[in-house]
Amino acid sequence: MNAHEFDQFRSRLLDKKKLLLQSVKKNLEGNRQPESRMSFELVHDNPDRSVDELLKHVTAHVLGGRAGELDLIESALLKISEGNYGKCESCGEQIDNARLNACPEAVFCIACQNSHERNARTTQFHGTPPPQTPGLADYLDDDE
Repeated sequence: MNAHEFDQFRSRLLDKKKLLLQSVKKNLEGNRQPESRMSFELVHDNPDRSVDELLKHVTAHVLGGRAGELDLIESALLKISEGNYGKCESCGEQIDNARLNACPEAVFCIACQNSHERNARTTQFHGTPPPQTPGLADYLDDDE
């Protein structure tokens, strides 16, 4: 991969990071608005409380997924700066440019990604808990 390609991927990753952070901040700001959420003082019955709790859990899950995406983007940006971008973390082979164009934060080649997903499904069915998603606090600051 040449320097021009590295620069193109870096630019795409930075744009993707910016959009994700804007989306997360918008979501968090929307959740702070009193009219956008129920308050336990205003909720009068158990079904309303259940809906409020469900909405909180769904929001936390979505934000956790975005934190995972941000981790992958940060990792890809670090690899670019180190000159290791585009190498499969499993087999060490170069990830196809078509895959990187579709998903610039990819860490596995297609074959290893398929194997990884099969293993994850197998592990999931055997009762091993999935890995914990990191929080968003590391990515949010006041000037973004």
